[in-house]
Formats: sequence, structure tokens, C-alpha cells
Amino acid sequence: MYDEEDNFDGTVVVFQNVTDLMDAIQTRDRFVAEVSHEFRTPLTSIIGYLDVALEEDLDPIVRKFLNTSQRNAERLLGLVTSLLDSAANSSKVTVQEVNLARLVRNSAESVEVQTKKAGLSLQADLPDRMDAKADPVKMGQVVDNLLSNAIKYTPSGGSITVSLRQLGGVGGVDGGGEWAELVVRDTGFGMTAAERGKLFTNFYRTEHVRKAAIPGTGLGLAITQGFVRAHGGEILVSSEKDVGSTFTVRIPLCGPDA
Repeated sequence: MYDEEDNFDGTVVVFQNVTDLMDAIQTRDRFVAEVSHEFRTPLTSIIGYLDVALEEDLDPIVRKFLNTSQRNAERLLGLVTSLLDSAANSSKVTVQEVNLARLVRNSAESVEVQTKKAGLSLQADLPDRMDAKADPVKMGQVVDNLLSNAIKYTPSGGSITVSLRQLGGVGGVDGGGEWAELVVRDTGFGMTAAERGKLFTNFYRTEHVRKAAIPGTGLGLAITQGFVRAHGGEILVSSEKDVGSTFTVRIPLCGPDA
């Protein structure tokens, strides 16, 4: 502090005890990791036995039931893996040559039935091929998460579009280079500016979503952002309340190391 004549007149030091807060955060993360780990072991066993059962000569109706059980068990295992990824802050990617266009197309085709049941229209604007060095599993999760959110948070009668294109150097990257840009746009509930600011926080869900009791953990977008950043890319969002949201993902085609 300084007095009226601008001479040094003392110092104010403020301490805040955040021990309880840090303990609570660590306890939450430990709980998520432990519970998710306990879930993964029996789920892996269930899926394994279903694989064995489906190798047998089965009645078509029984095979259909088992396929449905296997599909839902694998989906639940994916959620458990996501929880573990969140708890461990996993950002490792296994890079290989990937046709991003086919990856996005497969994700779009896999949700066609779901969009129709929800009374939504889905349009895809994709090239025939776009080669990139990326982790196909994690990038598949990125696309799946964005499409899943668009479906969950868009009321009946709305529309969803997914597009993929190749760009020159973006995002302030020195030397330019080629990038892939994935855009998922919906006509859903949208968000306020305050909600957008917290969107990529673990376990965060908007007020409208909580009041509407829409299922979810609030982890999907935080994990998605981690996967995109691990590829050396960025994820952007623009949204307007009651109008819709647009998510834009950009990753370098030559891989995260480049």
C-alpha cells in the first residue's frame, strides 16, 4: 500500500484455505475412477461370452436379442471407458492412416435410425475420401459424441447437418499446412454465453438440460476437447439460445506431431 504522498506504507497479504475444496475434487475423481474400473471388468466378461454365444447356430430371434444385448453392453463399456479417460485425463493418441470421410460417414449412418425416431432430419456433406494421420478410435468418439449431443438436444422437427472439408493453414499455425474441418450443426435448444463458457468443464450440464431430465454425465464434451487437443487441433462452438449450436473441429491432416 502507498500513502497520499506515494510512499510505501505496508503490505496486505490474503490467504484462503482451499484444502476442503481440493479434497472434495480428489475424492470425486477417485470415486469415478474406482467405480468405472469395477464396472469394466464384468462388462468385458459379458461381451466376451456374448461373442462366444453368437458363434453358435442360433434361432434368428435369439440371435437378434443377443446382438442387441451385445451392442448395448459395448455402448455401456464405451461410457465406462470415457469415465476412466476423464479421471485419468487421458490424452494419448495412437496415430495411423485414417480415411476421415469414411469414419464420419460410418458415424452418421449409425445414428440414422435414432434421428428418425426422434423426428429429426440428418444431412451429411462429405467428400469421397480424406486421408489423415489420426487415432481412429478417439476421432470416432469425437464424431459420435457431437452427433449424439445434437440428437439429444434438438427437439422433434429439427435438423442436424454434418460436414467435412479440407482447409489450408488455420488456427494461427506457422507454415500453414492442410487441416480437416468437421462441422456439426443443429437447430436445438442452444446456449447462452455463460453456458458456453462452462461447456467443456467435467460434469457440467446446462440448466435447460437438467430441468428437462435429459440423460447424460456432462463428460462427453470435456473428453471430446481432450481428444481433439491431443491431435494438435481445436474445437470451437457457436450457439444461440433457442436457435441451435454449431461445433467445429479442426485437426492437422499430417498428424499431431506436425
